[in-house]
Amino acid sequence: LRLDAVQNPPLSSVPLGFSILKLFEDIGTINILLVFGVLVYFIRPLIYGSIRWLILQAALVLTYLALARLIAINGFPPDALPIAFVTLTVAVLWDSRIALVLGMVLAVLTTAQPQFAGTDVLFLTMVGGAAAAMSVRVVRRRAQTWVFVAIIALSYSVVILALALLEERSASEIAFSLGWAGSNAALSAIIA
Repeated sequence: LRLDAVQNPPLSSVPLGFSILKLFEDIGTINILLVFGVLVYFIRPLIYGSIRWLILQAALVLTYLALARLIAINGFPPDALPIAFVTLTVAVLWDSRIALVLGMVLAVLTTAQPQFAGTDVLFLTMVGGAAAAMSVRVVRRRAQTWVFVAIIALSYSVVILALALLEERSASEIAFSLGWAGSNAALSAIIA
């Protein structure tokens, strides 16, 4: 009986600092999302005029977060995070600036998760999202999907190679990361 009390302490014995820390984490996440909401309001106020557009943006963010959770649970590398899918979709539908801001917000939210904490994930998601958002400005027609893929895959490759030089990765690890990033770029561009 005593061992059970040590393994499963009553709720009243949980330190108050733990709940306050969790509250601050939740407030920080809400503040990051509010930054995106305010910037959208100033860049494209018409988005707030249509509930369908707001629901679509919320669905894209929730889809990304759900896929990130699946990637973390299954132990896939962070190169598989589909940030390019979300930013490409927003850039094609609305504007590259909104997509760029959303990509940066999602990159910060991703690294706030304990499974993806680290600067390598932050750089990879920031550059991947930015490349996807800005590639829409370069490509004028939606029929040029492979140009999207090439721009995004090239940006992922540069980041992966730079991180590999810093971390002294083996050639097989680099090839594995490049394969995941290339397939991520292709699937994101085709689905978006």
